[in-house]
Formats: sequence, C-alpha cells, structure tokens
Amino acid sequence: MTNPIAYNPGPVADFAADVGSRAGQLDAIHADVANKTNALQEFFAGVGAMGFFDAQYQMLSGLQGLIDTVRQHGQTTGHVLEAAIQTDRQIGHLF
Repeated sequence: MTNPIAYNPGPVADFAADVGSRAGQLDAIHADVANKTNALQEFFAGVGAMGFFDAQYQMLSGLQGLIDTVRQHGQTTGHVLEAAIQTDRQIGHLF
C-alpha cells in the first residue's frame, strides 16, 4: 500500500466530541425557539397566524433534521475512530 492511513486519535476524538457538543447547542436553540413559538399562540389568531405557525413548525422540523445529522456525524466519527484503534491493536498481534 503506497498511501497508508495515518491518524492522531486525540484530535479525532476531540473533533467527535466537539461535533456532539454542537448538536447539543443546536438542540437547546431548537427547544428555545419551539417554546417561544408556542408562547405566541395566545397572541395570534386567524389565517395569517396559521401560516406563521405552519412556517415556524416547518423551520423547526428542518432544524431538528440538522441536529440529528450533526449528532450522527459526531457519533459516526467516534465509531470510526474506535474501529481504527481496534484494527491497529489487532494488527499488532499478527506479528
């Protein structure tokens, strides 16, 4: 193999943790916006209000999708790191 894979576990683990933390921050933003949106329901009525709340819930749904994707990215990075470390350990036993 001419181009072996090289990695430094520390920064990769830090990256995975940071991505997971960002998902948590986005989750807090989502909860805050959802709470504030729901609190507005007593102040809006009519067709315009329905359009507003539909748009808000669509945006919140999209934000939830982003949160799920970011969280999955952090978890996948961590799982790949664990697999790489395990593979390195197993290869060491071959010699």
